[in-house]
Amino acid sequence: MMNREMFLKEFLGALGAVDVLYKEVTEEHVRGTVIYDLDDPEEFQDFCWYQPENRTISTSIYNLACLLHVQDLLDIDKLRISRAELRGRYNDAWNSHLIQAEFDQIVDALEQVVVRMVDDGEDSDMYFIHE
Repeated sequence: MMNREMFLKEFLGALGAVDVLYKEVTEEHVRGTVIYDLDDPEEFQDFCWYQPENRTISTSIYNLACLLHVQDLLDIDKLRISRAELRGRYNDAWNSHLIQAEFDQIVDALEQVVVRMVDDGEDSDMYFIHE
């Protein structure tokens, strides 16, 4: 079972966060602040992820978020490489042998993840990854 905070660190890290502070973790959501620049308070963004603890993120989705983060494979929130190339990198990184159809399910699941940005206490924009 994947810990929500571990997943968010990689997911938001892939989107440019240098750190993530968690302010409230309940059974229903995780609230916190994404930090893009530790020295600039203007580069902080509050967020809320409405993901119940019992709706777990698979290890495969977590591993994909890690790969995107570590290899810097996003241009803002968009994949820099094709799914086929991404699958090759994923299989190499995690010593797996996923065929494209299996890998597509992982990418599709990651693309369904939406973390709400919060401004002045209200949900505003959102964090997501797309092609």
